[in-house]
Amino acid sequence: MRLFVAIEISDVLRNSVELRIESTRARLPAASWLRPDALHLTLAFLGEQSDESVETIAICRIRSRWRQEDAEAFTQTFSDIDTPPFEVHEVVLFRSELRQEGAVHTPLHRVSLVRRA
Repeated sequence: MRLFVAIEISDVLRNSVELRIESTRARLPAASWLRPDALHLTLAFLGEQSDESVETIAICRIRSRWRQEDAEAFTQTFSDIDTPPFEVHEVVLFRSELRQEGAVHTPLHRVSLVRRA
């Protein structure tokens, strides 16, 4: 199965991005656009992986790569872009199924970046 790690975006940010896409769509008629419900921010594309490796990837790879400090650095890096503010609380391991009508992304595992007191 095809896997990737991503951040799901908030509805407020999704609406902002959707408005920008709509205002750009006419100027780029040949472009292919994601459906608004499929918008996300990909952090790592893992490609084809065996079904058996999903749990190992979810537990080891994501947790070792993404910590709260990473999320804070990401947020600070993009804080000057004119979008509604958003916080990153988790990363998600997704399965990507390519279909004729477009890719379908299914969340398989969520990893919280929030430290517990």
